Amino acid sequence: MSRINSISSCILCFRHVQTDLTSVLNNIVIFTLFGILWGFIAQVYSIQTSTGNTESLWDTIKNYHLLDNVSHAIIQTSSFWIMYLIARYRG
Repeated sequence: MSRINSISSCILCFRHVQTDLTSVLNNIVIFTLFGILWGFIAQVYSIQTSTGNTESLWDTIKNYHLLDNVSHAIIQTSSFWIMYLIARYRG
């Protein structure tokens, strides 16, 4: 009987860890996507104000260099997540 109890407690522990990791990974994805979108809007606004609104909004978006700026936004948010995970699981 004690073997069944230990197996059931192991399954419950696994479910708890799985639920916790799923919620953390969902937060990472949502926060990263929001950071990318926010960085895009901020950069387009910055370009528009620095040029004095001489370019159309569509030209500014086309000249945005999307891949470079998305990778930069991911790198910026990854440092936050590294510190968050260290602080959360350190105890």
